Amino acid sequence: MRYLLFLFTLIVGDLAGQGPTISFDRADSIARLYPDHSLVQLKALADKLTAPLTTETEKFRAIYMWVCLNIETNYDLYVKVKSKRSRHRDDPRALSYWNKKHRSLLMHTLLSTNQTICTGYSYLIRELALMANIRCEVVDGYSRNTRIGIRGTAIPNHSWNAVQLNNQWYLCDATWSSGIIESSSGKFIPRYNDAWFLADPQVFLRDHFPSDTIWLLTKQHPTLDQFLGR
Repeated sequence: MRYLLFLFTLIVGDLAGQGPTISFDRADSIARLYPDHSLVQLKALADKLTAPLTTETEKFRAIYMWVCLNIETNYDLYVKVKSKRSRHRDDPRALSYWNKKHRSLLMHTLLSTNQTICTGYSYLIRELALMANIRCEVVDGYSRNTRIGIRGTAIPNHSWNAVQLNNQWYLCDATWSSGIIESSSGKFIPRYNDAWFLADPQVFLRDHFPSDTIWLLTKQHPTLDQFLGR
């Protein structure tokens, strides 16, 4: 059940320099208070989620949890985007033009239905974080949860976030944290997964490779070809 996640206390070792242990109970509880909040009023939502909290990490946790609990992956939209990107994969200019045009449609869908794909998740996380004075970036790149680009001519197929908390950068993927797509029906199943919240960069690299390798956040930088298994 989706809300079972609020029963646990997440313990993070010396996370962001805030001490040996951090409980996210309060941040998670606050995130659960506003299930029907309009995305049109993003600043008001950001304030409600973060004002009661004191640390950057807790504030970001409330933002991240709210997005994971209230935004769903639209599988039909994902299939459409996948097809369009594949069609333009050998024409970077056409692909760039289509991506910019598609982004506005994507955001309209998100605002009106609370449904999106990875791009919408990552942009929403970024905007809410910035409104809470937390530095956050959208990271585009490659993932291995699909067969796009594996052992072939690759194009970026996924987006996630990098967030700076107490002067240290962390990686997270709200799309993967929020739930899964049922393979037989294409239906989104809400199922929170904490593994992608402020993940260990080495673990994150098993499934994510950024287009800009600065966002690997690892000492060693493998190549894209190595990631793709070429």
